[in-house]
Amino acid sequence: MTRMPVPTLLRLFAFWSLMIAAANASLAFDIQEVTSPGGIKAYLVESHSVPLISMEFAFDGGAALDPEGREGTAQFLTGLMDEGADDLTGEQFRRARDHISMKLQFDVSSDNFYGSFSTLTPSADEAFNLLRKSITHPRLESEPIERMRAYFMQNAEAADHDQNSIAGEAWMSLAFPKHAYSRRVGGTQQSLAAITREDIAKFHDTAFSRNNLKIAVTGDIDAKTLGEALDKVFMGLPDTPVPSPTNAVSLPDGPATKLIDYDAPQTIFIFGGKGTRDSDPDDFANYVLCQILGGQASFALLSQEVREKRGLTYGISYTSASLKLTGMNYGGFSTANASAGEALKLVRETLRSMAKDGPTDDELRLAKSYLTGSYALRFDSNSAIANYLLALQLRGLPKDFANTRNDKINAVTREQVKAAAAKYLQPDKMILVAVGKPQGLE
Repeated sequence: MTRMPVPTLLRLFAFWSLMIAAANASLAFDIQEVTSPGGIKAYLVESHSVPLISMEFAFDGGAALDPEGREGTAQFLTGLMDEGADDLTGEQFRRARDHISMKLQFDVSSDNFYGSFSTLTPSADEAFNLLRKSITHPRLESEPIERMRAYFMQNAEAADHDQNSIAGEAWMSLAFPKHAYSRRVGGTQQSLAAITREDIAKFHDTAFSRNNLKIAVTGDIDAKTLGEALDKVFMGLPDTPVPSPTNAVSLPDGPATKLIDYDAPQTIFIFGGKGTRDSDPDDFANYVLCQILGGQASFALLSQEVREKRGLTYGISYTSASLKLTGMNYGGFSTANASAGEALKLVRETLRSMAKDGPTDDELRLAKSYLTGSYALRFDSNSAIANYLLALQLRGLPKDFANTRNDKINAVTREQVKAAAAKYLQPDKMILVAVGKPQGLE
């Protein structure tokens, strides 16, 4: 639940971390459920102090819908959404966007295709019209397609040689063998070269549906005006179901290990295994466990053992991720090749000790204090609030989550964290990848 430094390939999990950036109970929002005249639903938090409107939205089905051998199709589309739409060429669209200071960005994960939009209130009508054109009628012309192809292929080539990307991709392949989650969201040089305009258009027609579309809005707009805008922007999309690319998946029991020889002064490790989803009864206990072991606070045990006491790494993390189809715990760090064996041994010993004995009362108290005390500090903009509202919907969490979250953390007992540690850590069965020239490994 907490944003942690993770390998490049694991960036798809970062979105889920954003939703844990809400105010505490005394700062809870008034979340309205808006339904447009056409039946489109959205969460809204009104704030009229600044003439600014922010919208975050997500279509069901992301890169997991990419055809076999055409990995990167969804990512390809993110680069084309402002390259001409409806009656506007790319240059005309961007001029119109910039003239009213409208912001529009798109991103994709394995599970979802995301849009982020903001506009000044006086320009809202024109901005919503541009958003409508981009979403419903992207032009997908040959010149920007080839320009974007060159750009994404350069990124893919860089990922082929990047130590972090290699580690992340290898770990995902071990964790999700032959599953859509193991595929590179941005595609490979080979898959990107094979993608056609028809592939991109088919993805758009399949994924861009009002069926299971989630929308969150914050800022200077009321429910009636928003309802009218929702119909204006999204009503032109079909309401057809998006195909489910895969069934539920579970990480293997392990152990699973892969060592990749890479000429670099440091070795990168990624380790982990099964974790929890939001609906699991021990999700909060596991969340607190991950904070104790590898959270951002200075008292995190892995950081204390590997970094502070022995100086074997600049940083080490351990966190949880709730995906649409499964949950996982994972961590990562880098260390000098000569100290690789020592550092990994310390990680295993720390996890093993926690799995056996659980946390001390002081460790539990510090983790709870950090998690509850820092809760409101990250909620500092309309877009952050909109991200939170969107994540509530995507994760199936109740509207009053901000009111109950800290209480649920404070209610976690030492026995519950100990049970979660025994269930999810299992250091001798973890999925492990090392990329470098490590020395001293068992």
